[in-house]
Amino acid sequence: MQTAPANWAAIFAAPHKTEYKLIIGDKEYLGDRIRGIPSITKPLLEKPAIGRVCSATMSVTVQPYSDAPIPKAARVKAYCRLVTTDGNSSTDWVPQGCFYVTSRIARTTLNLSLRDDMIKAGQTYFDKAHWSEWPQQQSEVAADIASIMGVEIDSRTVLATGAAYQVPYLGSDVLMSEVLALIGASNGGNWIMTDAGKLRLIPLTSPKAVSAADSDIGSNCKKYTEDGVAVKISRVTLADGTTGNTYTAGDDTGYELTFDHDNASQLLANNVLAVVNGAEYNPYNLQGAYLNPLVELGDTVSVTLADGSKTALLVGSIKLSCNVGYVATLQLDAEQDSEEEFPYQSAAELREKRTVRTNQAYYGATISKADGIIIRRIKNDTEEAKVTFNADEMAFYQGDTQVLFFDPVARIWKMSAAVQIDVEDEDGNITSLKALASGLTSDVTDLQTGYSNLQQTAEGLTTTIQDINGKYIEIKQTVDGVTVTNEQGETLINGGSIYTDNLYLSRLFSKDSFDSYIQMLDNGLNFVLGQSETIGIGYYSADKPQPYMIFGAGSKPGSKAPGMVKKYADGIWIGDSADRDKSEITSGTGIFVNTSTQTIYKYTNGIGVALADTSNVTAVFG
Repeated sequence: MQTAPANWAAIFAAPHKTEYKLIIGDKEYLGDRIRGIPSITKPLLEKPAIGRVCSATMSVTVQPYSDAPIPKAARVKAYCRLVTTDGNSSTDWVPQGCFYVTSRIARTTLNLSLRDDMIKAGQTYFDKAHWSEWPQQQSEVAADIASIMGVEIDSRTVLATGAAYQVPYLGSDVLMSEVLALIGASNGGNWIMTDAGKLRLIPLTSPKAVSAADSDIGSNCKKYTEDGVAVKISRVTLADGTTGNTYTAGDDTGYELTFDHDNASQLLANNVLAVVNGAEYNPYNLQGAYLNPLVELGDTVSVTLADGSKTALLVGSIKLSCNVGYVATLQLDAEQDSEEEFPYQSAAELREKRTVRTNQAYYGATISKADGIIIRRIKNDTEEAKVTFNADEMAFYQGDTQVLFFDPVARIWKMSAAVQIDVEDEDGNITSLKALASGLTSDVTDLQTGYSNLQQTAEGLTTTIQDINGKYIEIKQTVDGVTVTNEQGETLINGGSIYTDNLYLSRLFSKDSFDSYIQMLDNGLNFVLGQSETIGIGYYSADKPQPYMIFGAGSKPGSKAPGMVKKYADGIWIGDSADRDKSEITSGTGIFVNTSTQTIYKYTNGIGVALADTSNVTAVFG
């Protein structure tokens, strides 16, 4: 238990209430700032075990100060005190845990989730250790870890010393919590953070006698139940994952404790048994207990049963409601409710329970501290292939060559060997990809539609497409050009030549200049020469098509209006192109020959004047 303030016992024995406060930064949060009922969970044992590293949690809702927002991962210290019901007397504040904010939900108030200092043990250790040479004494390593975590070791913690109590180098990715677990198991106990924020090892022991209990709850609880079969520790087994050796001490008259220990020995197994041998573990559940706030994990409390007798309970976990009564649920969880005196295990159960050990081969796979996971394929005593997975390398080997590996600098996977990938669905459709040093080949086969193939080499690219009816097209692309062949073997495109029935395009350019091209229009065809000259044929359609021909910009210096010949329904226009897209002459300048009246008109800006009688004019060719 915690040390009691001077007037604690007197106020606790009288009618009283419990008050709480939090210190976050330099601000105090008392009753008016703490909303609802905060809760604290302090775990230690969920079954008979050694080597556990336990972390307490807290949930609380507060009303923040407007001038002091709570920072991320803020440090939170929890306290409580006893106050007489008349409010005239109170005790000093006693600690209830040191926490850090791990998450929050902000509304008008702030809901905080907290975890104690053990959260800092989730960091890697050996890159931060005080030493570079190993092994080191467990007691020194525990002190080093506490220093890195920024906490003290509780004075009640006792760690053995000697050759059996050393910490070897365990690997760069091993956490401080894992090292603490090894030290705790070696000393027959489990680690917690105390309410005062100190690192403490609690040995696995029986509860004290009723007369020596740390606190008497009496009948001040709602419900007490025995939650399983009581057991007594009689055997300890330590399995060394590095060597594959197992060390056992004790007999099978009671419960067996097991732990995977990377520095196990028979001496250590004997020593751990000496600590825990005969320890009684009596599972229970005590609900609604009015608990003395000074009670800690590992303490013994006594309870008055319904028949008036008393029993002593080892405090294995505390689930606390921070209300005026300091009401808690105490537990010592059970691993199982019954035990087979003549146990039977099937072959499948035996295989399931066998432990995979380091440096041992399992169907070609081994796990080691130095190399991680290695899988080898060996044929005729020759290693054909190997897979390596560890923090520094993830690679597949063929012989001594990496063929598939992760490049941590480029942050990509790289492949340096031939590979074939085949994907087939339930209908038999197949997609295949083959990558060789000589090139890349892919095939897609759909039984309902057809087949396509792509081959890429340094010489060129070939694409083949075929439907289920045999219609076929093959496209080859090389430095000499493109060749397209159909299923009859006819060449449709060969280098600079194209053979086809239909060719759809908008512009056809000269290979020597992008200023000259043939332009395909919906109503005609233009031959564009340079920046401004256009020769073209087309038609304007209103009620009837009116075909025309364009002849460049004309001969007048500075003229931008192309010359045009256009067929109207009743004659032919020779002049500029002002009325190219009109059904009649409205603004053009030129000559109109009316074939119906056999009259020639001279037009200037859309105004026409008939010329003299031309009925006897004869055209002469040659």
